[in-house]
Amino acid sequence: MSLRTIRLLFRRELIDQLRDRRTMMMIFVVPLLLYPLMGISFFQVSQFVREKPSRVQVLLENESRDSVEKTLPEAPLLDFSFEKTNPEDAETTARTALENKDADAVLVVTPGTDGDEQSAKIYFSSAHEKSQLAKNRLEQILQRWNKKLGGENLKKLGLDENIMTPVASETTDVAAKSQFQGASFWSKLFPIMLLLWALTGAFYPAVDLCAGEKERGTLETLLCSPATRTEIVVSKLATVMCFSVLSSLLNIVCLGISGYFILRQIPGNTTVTVPWSAALAMVIPLIPASLIFSALSLALASFAKSSKEGQYYLLPLIMATMPLIFVSMASGSELTLGTALLPITGIALILQQLLEGNYATVLQYTPVVLGVTILCCYLSVRFAVRRFNRESILLGDSQKFDLVKWCRSLFVNRKEYPTYAAAILFGLGLLTLKYFAQFAFSATTTFSDIVVSTLIMQLGLLLLPALGFVSVLTSSVVKSLALDVRSLSQAGRTAWNTMLAALAAYLILPSVLRLGALIQTLYPVSDAVANQLNDMQRLANDAPMIVAVLLFAFLPAICEEIAFRGVLLGGLLPRRQTAGRTDYEGIVEAIVVSAVFFGITHGILQQSINATVLGCVLGAIAVRAGSLYPCIAYHFTHNAITTVVTRDVQDFSEIHIPFVSSLPPLVSLLCGVALLFLMLPKPLKPADRLDK
Repeated sequence: MSLRTIRLLFRRELIDQLRDRRTMMMIFVVPLLLYPLMGISFFQVSQFVREKPSRVQVLLENESRDSVEKTLPEAPLLDFSFEKTNPEDAETTARTALENKDADAVLVVTPGTDGDEQSAKIYFSSAHEKSQLAKNRLEQILQRWNKKLGGENLKKLGLDENIMTPVASETTDVAAKSQFQGASFWSKLFPIMLLLWALTGAFYPAVDLCAGEKERGTLETLLCSPATRTEIVVSKLATVMCFSVLSSLLNIVCLGISGYFILRQIPGNTTVTVPWSAALAMVIPLIPASLIFSALSLALASFAKSSKEGQYYLLPLIMATMPLIFVSMASGSELTLGTALLPITGIALILQQLLEGNYATVLQYTPVVLGVTILCCYLSVRFAVRRFNRESILLGDSQKFDLVKWCRSLFVNRKEYPTYAAAILFGLGLLTLKYFAQFAFSATTTFSDIVVSTLIMQLGLLLLPALGFVSVLTSSVVKSLALDVRSLSQAGRTAWNTMLAALAAYLILPSVLRLGALIQTLYPVSDAVANQLNDMQRLANDAPMIVAVLLFAFLPAICEEIAFRGVLLGGLLPRRQTAGRTDYEGIVEAIVVSAVFFGITHGILQQSINATVLGCVLGAIAVRAGSLYPCIAYHFTHNAITTVVTRDVQDFSEIHIPFVSSLPPLVSLLCGVALLFLMLPKPLKPADRLDK
């Protein structure tokens, strides 16, 4: 890789982007105009948007208007109207007034039994915003009214009214004389805007550098130059990254200046000060975040055949990134080891801690966030390079996609395995079914409910769709699911691999249980979810052992392996071999994608992470053995032993597995992995050398 070539290509790409008026308008001109216009609009709108008083109808039951009106505190935002009513007609009158919108809220005042105490009841409608606002204002007034009447009663008894407030409270803002006063406001806003604009600023140049060059016909000339594909990708990546960083910084500066002047006009506001010294430090974590977004945008843009098509890829990328970014805004979110291990989320929380001045916390978790970010950068850049190394994707035809022809080709040109696109659609279909099914079977009060929901989930949502899918779209159900055993040698190899897989699952299980305990430590389960899981565990413990093993081990081992390792992984695997060397990169990608789908279907985050790791192991076994039987054996052994040893056990440290628990965890793990390497690989057939 030549730095001189990269520099020349980078200069070319940079000049080309600076000449593009659309890119310059979106990245530089829009931020300079957007935030000042927002500030002007804010002041214009604030001139005529004022708080209006809420209409409150007060219904008096055997009470005089003067006695109530005199004791009520002043309420400028409440417009009271008084009316006499009978106790039996009070509720009907209140409902009629709200339905006819004669009042925003109704207050019914009822005298007490001794004539001195009163009670007040508020009627409102949650279907109308004005009614909810009136209810909130009334509650504040009633608190002041209650305190006022209580003080007057104490005076009548000759007591000090301060007896009602025995503790005098006072608040002092220790950050009032520092640059971090009100930093909590900016720490929620700046990281979100910084990362979102880094993503947006990277996407539009990436689309123009890929799809735009295809339309202009300059990409073919660039690919024919002496520069290597890696040099081309690095130069384009550097260009996109420059625009990403500049766009993000420009937006933050414009937002901070505009927000500063807007907040200064609000009386009593304490979030005016912008901690600029801490904000400047945000440039350091911004650079790796921009690198991740630039590589992903460049890789996704390589799929597009035109600039118009490339614009459609921005929404899926934002939808996948937004949950990771907005975790930092969630109530109670903080920078811990668990959140630091999350991509993008760790960067957002680091930015938040920098703005709040928590430098000790930043230094503590920076190595973890940096390690995860470097790994994500490496994977993103590698993904982009791989996309550019595929001629069929970069120089694909520009014919329009015909859904009818594509569906017809799936039926007419059926092969032994599903296509890549069909496998992805199958995985998305399973996730959709799982999403709607979890609401239908959320309430489980008896063990029979668990049995019914498990049978429907496994048989109706996994096994039947998988069998129907391969029956329609493949030429052979047995071959596509890797369940065929035709010769004696093949049967012997499958039996040997199945035995090794079951034994490996037995040896690796203690490490898997420790991994589960570690995941729960990093990401603690909420009390509501923990109570729900404990209730289900108690119901499962009451069932006979054989029923629990069949339901939680045997059935998932067959249904889930057929769906995820049989159909999904079978369609994602590359069926080619070049110069006697298998395309392991494509295999690793297929295993990881199928494992992620497998993990997401488990619903709870802690179970999803553990299931994803297990899915990677099962995918490796499926590829190594070329058969689904070892995967079923491993899955069944894992679930069966877990079901048996976790009965009536609340802590993972109390779990005891015969023989294996006496071994050091690392020894049992290495022995289990060694057994997986002893599995006999599937011999390569001529059909496997053909690229699908």
